[in-house]
Amino acid sequence: MMAMHNPLVSIVSGTYNRKPYLESMIASARNALPDGLSYEFVIIDGGSDDDTLPWLRVQEDVVLIEDGDLLGAINAFTRGAYKARGKYVLLANDDIAFHPRAIVSALLHLENNPNCGAVAFEDNRPTHPNDPKDRYKVLYHCAISPAGQEVMMPYAQVGLFRKWLGDLVGWWGANDEIMQYARKYGGDNFLSARIIEEGYTIEAVPGARCEDYVVNDALRIVDKQYGAGQHQDARKFRQRFPECPKMPMQPRHEAKHEPRDIRLLYLPIYEPGWDIQRFTKVGLRRALQKVGLVWEVDYMALPHIADGLPRMVEAWQPDILLMQLHAADPINAGVLEACRATWPYMKIINWHGDATRTVSDAYRALMQQVDLQLVVDAVGLDAYPTETRYWQIGYEEPHVVPDPASPHDVVFLGSCYNDQRKALEQLFARLENEGITTGLWGNGWQNAKGQNLYNFAAGHAIYQTAKLAIGDTFPGTRAFVSNRFVQCLAVGGALLLQQRTPAFEEHNPGLVEGEHYDGWDDLEELEKKIHYWLDGRREGKRARVAEQGRDIVVNQYSFDAQVRKLWFDILPDVFKAEL
Repeated sequence: MMAMHNPLVSIVSGTYNRKPYLESMIASARNALPDGLSYEFVIIDGGSDDDTLPWLRVQEDVVLIEDGDLLGAINAFTRGAYKARGKYVLLANDDIAFHPRAIVSALLHLENNPNCGAVAFEDNRPTHPNDPKDRYKVLYHCAISPAGQEVMMPYAQVGLFRKWLGDLVGWWGANDEIMQYARKYGGDNFLSARIIEEGYTIEAVPGARCEDYVVNDALRIVDKQYGAGQHQDARKFRQRFPECPKMPMQPRHEAKHEPRDIRLLYLPIYEPGWDIQRFTKVGLRRALQKVGLVWEVDYMALPHIADGLPRMVEAWQPDILLMQLHAADPINAGVLEACRATWPYMKIINWHGDATRTVSDAYRALMQQVDLQLVVDAVGLDAYPTETRYWQIGYEEPHVVPDPASPHDVVFLGSCYNDQRKALEQLFARLENEGITTGLWGNGWQNAKGQNLYNFAAGHAIYQTAKLAIGDTFPGTRAFVSNRFVQCLAVGGALLLQQRTPAFEEHNPGLVEGEHYDGWDDLEELEKKIHYWLDGRREGKRARVAEQGRDIVVNQYSFDAQVRKLWFDILPDVFKAEL
């Protein structure tokens, strides 16, 4: 069930000296692809001498093919489509712009309809002089149905195609014995006709729509040397298909059908004011992308999420709505009830990734709309009116190569907001007086070294060069630790001294005090442990325990591993055969 690392969608286009239109097309595609859905652009440039190439070369999501000369659209689109790595390939001219939900609508249709080979996008290109600009339509050509009747079927001038099927039929025909002699026109007709011959349909889908600006520049004038229907490329197409393409009774390559992917609508919690999270808290999203198609929504940043979430559910039709709600605002029970009414087939899962505190009536009502509550504090196993399971956080890989950090004997990463942590700062001051170097990072300390909340690269560097790292927990919790527990162990540098919490090893199998970290109950014990482990005679043992902690966390407590536990242990047990 673990999915590919290749992008889901490849957007392929050719261009030549049309930078403003190309920028607009690429921007519209980025906006039409929700966060979490992986994509790439494959752009074939025919020798642009404006600013197109310098701009394309610095776009991180663009695979650039520099032809250096105009070799024709049929040649370019065929090579670009073969180069694409996506499960689906979107072929589009560089002078169009996608409507906001266009790509999702087409993608969803292909996922739900295995006998559909491609989705043809509606566009507003005029077919006669009196066409209004708001007349969107697809174009049609004839086909012979399995019953032998002549029917009209859309062909995809702009379309989303199954990659394996496009590879099978030869895309725009640059390698076909006849179409290879065409230059620009007829490639889209060829591709649609070949898909029909393989027994698959071309279909128009509501919402799959784009603007077509029909740029009449020098390139188009050169290409249209003859009137409509008289171009030599059109004659090549009619020579290749002297009769309408015939659709067989059954698809000829059913074995190539790909199973529909699980769809997830994922609502992570990004705390306002910490923009860095959007770039660093990515481990869970990437792990989820390996088991299904993910649409990520930053619900805390959307002012109208209460109204918008049901519409997103309707557009995406998810199998799972996975949320990180710690309160009944801005999403409450009524919003989830509306989502369920819109798409009743999904399972709603919430992950409470913090200590369990007093459960409000509003949050309890919210949980009544949830099928499964996941918690990192085992106190929550008995706190909610729904099926509840313990599910530990995974560690985040550094988002950039960490800069080296100054070495310290003892470090603590986290803010000072209670009496225990104020006492910890006093302990660190005593240690400094003894010649032990210490470092505190976070808000609220009198002598903080800095702030690195959600900056996992900076935290990685600090843990890597320290000898000991301190971890604590909240009073009254059970099996609860912060994410810094796994972040520290994953580095394998500092030995972690973690405050004990009841039933931790029961709920986190494999993690053993003394083998992967050391434990303490109060600051008096912690101070003794610090002196014990800083004794030079225990340097080898300290490094060995830290390395053993790194090994188990990397193998068993990464987000990939945690999602596997969720997918193969928790969900089948809770939902049996429903998912």
